[in-house]
Amino acid sequence: MSFPVNDAITYTPEELLTATFIQANKPFLVSYFNSLLPIARERIADRLVNALMRELADDRACHELTTESDVPKQMAYYFEKSEKHLLFSITKQLSFSRLKTIDTQVLSKGHATATQLSPLSLAEFISAEGDYPPQQITSFLYEIANSSANLAFALAWQAYQHDSSTSILPIPSPTKLYATWWYEQQAFNGHSIHPGAKSKIGMSPEEVFRYSPEFGERVSLRFAAVQRKYVQASFPTQSTAEINKVFFQLVEGLEAELHRRLGLNCSSDYVVVPVHPWQWKHTLPTLFSADLASGHILLLESVLPAWPTLSVRTVLPDVAHLVPPHIKLPINVQTTSAIRALSNEAVQNGPLLTQALLAIMKLEPTSSSVIQLLAELGGINYLSPIEGDRSLKAKHLAFLLRENPDQYRKEDEVIIVGAALVESVHQARTPLIVQLIEEGYPSKEPQSGVCSFFNAYCEIVLSTLKLLSKYGVGLEAHLQNSLLVFKHGVPQRIMVRDLGGARVDRNRLERQGISLACSTDSSILSTAHEARNKLIHALMQNHLGEIVHCLSDYYCLPESYFWLIVQSKCRLLYAQWKLDPSFADHAAEDEQQLFAPYVETKALTRMRLEGNVKNYLYMRIANPLYDNGAQRQ
Repeated sequence: MSFPVNDAITYTPEELLTATFIQANKPFLVSYFNSLLPIARERIADRLVNALMRELADDRACHELTTESDVPKQMAYYFEKSEKHLLFSITKQLSFSRLKTIDTQVLSKGHATATQLSPLSLAEFISAEGDYPPQQITSFLYEIANSSANLAFALAWQAYQHDSSTSILPIPSPTKLYATWWYEQQAFNGHSIHPGAKSKIGMSPEEVFRYSPEFGERVSLRFAAVQRKYVQASFPTQSTAEINKVFFQLVEGLEAELHRRLGLNCSSDYVVVPVHPWQWKHTLPTLFSADLASGHILLLESVLPAWPTLSVRTVLPDVAHLVPPHIKLPINVQTTSAIRALSNEAVQNGPLLTQALLAIMKLEPTSSSVIQLLAELGGINYLSPIEGDRSLKAKHLAFLLRENPDQYRKEDEVIIVGAALVESVHQARTPLIVQLIEEGYPSKEPQSGVCSFFNAYCEIVLSTLKLLSKYGVGLEAHLQNSLLVFKHGVPQRIMVRDLGGARVDRNRLERQGISLACSTDSSILSTAHEARNKLIHALMQNHLGEIVHCLSDYYCLPESYFWLIVQSKCRLLYAQWKLDPSFADHAAEDEQQLFAPYVETKALTRMRLEGNVKNYLYMRIANPLYDNGAQRQ
């Protein structure tokens, strides 16, 4: 099939696949996709340039082509192996050594004129400079191409929503009780630093549209019945029989179907396991063929409509008059850097850490008034009795139940996932966080309103630092895992989810009399240094760093203005905590590291190129909180 491409656009293979799907199935998006493709490419290229300069660069290869006072700054980076110069412009220098870049071009040896550089070509030059495994380079290049195409698709849909009179209606204020899941679908741009932020390796463009949250489509969960003796469960207070009742409540006719297929007596020997529809189609028939043939797994006909949350594989059942749990599921699809399987360890660790954190919250009434931890209730992995690929099967037929944040919502409150705060929603052209500020802190002087808002916001989110200093818990409180609660635009609480991603120093935890019943080789256990790095990367760089960048851009204030507020708040907190002899030493240690000249944060692109997805690699970058370092960024 030939595609009537825009003469001014040369598509990559991945972009052509997406454009072809749009032409055939969503023709109203064609003009949006073509017009926004250059913007998507520029945003992915910006992330690649940042990865190069922060993680991989040889300082000797980089040169400034303009004078110090020029804005934007023109830069050149020499790729020795390909004998080409990367040219780009820096429009703004951001905190954590980040750059805002545009106009990425390449100048080849012997040529006088530079040409525009696509993200894929830039990724090729970057990966060729290092001694990386060929397989990793191939995967990396494909991820970049896929990410760029999917970002253009998402931006096209966002623009269509803004322009279309048939799209989601505007609402009078962001604090109307709009569905929490709807805000999960508004994070169109993905991870702000990762070049593969929008990659979904294994999904066709049709499946990207059908299953990605930003397109607002409901998914139909399927169900399998698994022999009870072949499952490993992690529910601390419920039996597997009781878990079946959870799904019987959610799905009309599911219990009757199980009884009909197995008989009333035999049905109790099976456990119901929800399955993502992508997994149902692509993974169950192949990986589990022998288990299906043997009768260890029985496929059921019942379906459950659900909304995808910010994470493609975590869904919220669409059930009237109930507040159902969120369901985290495995899909054999790579998003950002990892295949989204669900290991035994993840299913076991989340509920175990939940129990420890609930014990902590009982001891910390002040913290518990502003921090809501969304409990991981328990889950199941299938343990195949058939030889071969047992560990792989366990990761790909599993589920984990998590509390629904709406069960904690009070009157007039709205719960918004952090990643949506920096997006333009409600058919407005301003970021959602600005809409909240204007409602909660109306002022003739915008600077006064944003200052009041940011102070209140910091008081809430920085309270998570105490969990690290006193109990050794480094929560992964980045924008994707954080849900912020507002009342008429005023911050109230932070909710943190995906507890299995946290890191815990068991020594600090047990010093406070709290135990964590996981094995000593569990990935959740770490040193205080590793737990601190986890929190700094998630909370300071990914969470507050993005909020600061958004507010700085919109209100035309230097980022240092906001980092000085963060610095002041942290100093006050540590001053209080150092008076408590039960953890004064740890508070002092964390304070010293938090305000050090440099901090360590994950080198995401280098990890990808070297194949170290689980073994974190860190880089040292300038810390905006260092003494008066906020003023130098």
